[in-house]
Amino acid sequence: MPEKSASDVFHQLDTNGDGRISREEYTKALQMMDIPREIAAIATESVFSRFDANKDGGIDEKEFVSYFSGGASVALHRRMDR
Repeated sequence: MPEKSASDVFHQLDTNGDGRISREEYTKALQMMDIPREIAAIATESVFSRFDANKDGGIDEKEFVSYFSGGASVALHRRMDR
């Protein structure tokens, strides 16, 4: 399988296509990886508190790519594909 870029993963997570990942979309992605809802909610809040740079309540593509550019997006995508 070809490697996915952070941008590719962003678009996969942005399920409603509005150009940003909401807390709900991020939490659902974590739950798809069999992470319990309670832990997914805590992880989501942690990610959003650190990486929602403009504090608008969503993570846009620029914020996401900046956060996940170290390869974490590829790991996230691989877990989602299981």
